[in-house]
Amino acid sequence: MHLLRSLSLAMSLLTPLTMAQQVPANITKLPAVVPGFNFLYTMIVDCKSGLYRMPVPSGVRTAIPIVGGEFLGPRLKGRVLDLGADWGLTDPKTGIFSADTRYQLHTYDGAWIYIRTSGSTQPGGESHLRVVFETGDSRYYWLNSVVGKYLFFLLLVRWGKWVLENKWLTRRVLPAIGVLRPVLPYEGGNWLQIDVWNVSQYPVCFFLPLLFSFARLSRLLTCHFFSSAWKRVDGNKVGEWDDFTIET
Repeated sequence: MHLLRSLSLAMSLLTPLTMAQQVPANITKLPAVVPGFNFLYTMIVDCKSGLYRMPVPSGVRTAIPIVGGEFLGPRLKGRVLDLGADWGLTDPKTGIFSADTRYQLHTYDGAWIYIRTSGSTQPGGESHLRVVFETGDSRYYWLNSVVGKYLFFLLLVRWGKWVLENKWLTRRVLPAIGVLRPVLPYEGGNWLQIDVWNVSQYPVCFFLPLLFSFARLSRLLTCHFFSSAWKRVDGNKVGEWDDFTIET
């Protein structure tokens, strides 16, 4: 009895995998989205030689002290403090190093900013980083989550009909990204350059096809609104609205 119960449970878990819904053949794919970027700063940072390098269960861990530097950008500028390090991992199978940094920034107008970065080294020698900031200073609070606001269109198929949903998505976290490159090695350390951007709102060109579609839907909606007044002599409506549904 216990075996039959276990088999029944296993079959119930596997059933959704075998009944996956097929993508409708008549869906028109939207163009690929190329996000925009806002430049935040260029940082020149001083990193000393690693304190240690040793095998650990997840790879080869290296501790690299971050001891100073400076960052300059249109909205923030300041110093990199001697307070932090990179505890990166090297994959023993590929030799690829993945950064895992935590360190402290201090802006020239007195704000404290804690920063974390992570990302792997690329074939060209640079590293692509994900950058996360944390601060309680009201002047730079926007760094905690770079927020975008944009109109989002979603086409669905419900009950055999097309449904258009349009929503404003707010508090959308659009992370910062960085590119790290070595610029000046010296005995006992290395000067690195890190260029950082945050992902901005999607460019206007992405919305052009949607605007044309929205214009057509607006015309159809207007026709539907006035359809109650459009009657033939025999009392039948001229227009019908059975082929499209709008939900908001």
